[in-house]
Amino acid sequence: MPVNPYQKYQQQSVMTMTPGEMLLKLYDEVITQLTAVKQFNEEKDYQGANAALKKSQRIISYLDQTLDPQYEISGSLSALYDYFIRRLVDANMHKENGPIDEVLPMIEELRDTFVEELLGCPLPMSADSQKETFQALIEDTLGEDCGIEMVKNIHDRITELAQEHKESPEPIVLDKNEVKTILADSGVANDKLSEFDRHYDETAGESTSLLMNNVMNTRTFEVKMPDVVIKVKPERTDLIETRSIDGRECLVIALDGSVEVNGITVRTAAGSDTEE
Repeated sequence: MPVNPYQKYQQQSVMTMTPGEMLLKLYDEVITQLTAVKQFNEEKDYQGANAALKKSQRIISYLDQTLDPQYEISGSLSALYDYFIRRLVDANMHKENGPIDEVLPMIEELRDTFVEELLGCPLPMSADSQKETFQALIEDTLGEDCGIEMVKNIHDRITELAQEHKESPEPIVLDKNEVKTILADSGVANDKLSEFDRHYDETAGESTSLLMNNVMNTRTFEVKMPDVVIKVKPERTDLIETRSIDGRECLVIALDGSVEVNGITVRTAAGSDTEE
């Protein structure tokens, strides 16, 4: 079976990472997944929380298994990793964020210590900074073409990539060329892509890479206005579209299936036609 060019690039990118860079990526992915667990639990999406917790446990187990026993600190780290896993099991069993709130700061502190002490380099951009940088990059690159449909296309493409790599313990790292490929696959015009490199260098930095899980929420597609917030499951973005009605650009949502308003099931024209 032919290898997807994107997957081949990702494999080569991972293979050329130093052990320190790989360690940082794994820690970043655990932090991203545990942050997502908290959101999943708040939304009572326990299936999503379970998947994110299981992925976090696999990464921590991998970190434990790859410790070098010749270093004295390895024993302490192994005990700490074991404790993390036990607390994540508790979080999954009881469907609560308490254990996450306990271990997440500890993992973040470990990650920062490795960056500063072992890698000898300053801390990279935080998850929030990566998200803000990516958003600014999209807005600057697309300009007047930055509409709902285009952003939806980009979201759909990133969601597809996340699904393709959901079983991989390594986080998906996007460099400048990979972000550009995502935009091209999403239908961004060539004249906009020709300006992309300049915008990336100015906004993110030429050699800066971004973690895909940090730049966009693939668990939901959100349209936000001052008085209205609409959230759609990523696999059903086809339910919403933009139309011009009486000279105004409007967001149209297909009312497929049952509809509830404030917990009350209401009748729709589509539902009535089906019953007749």
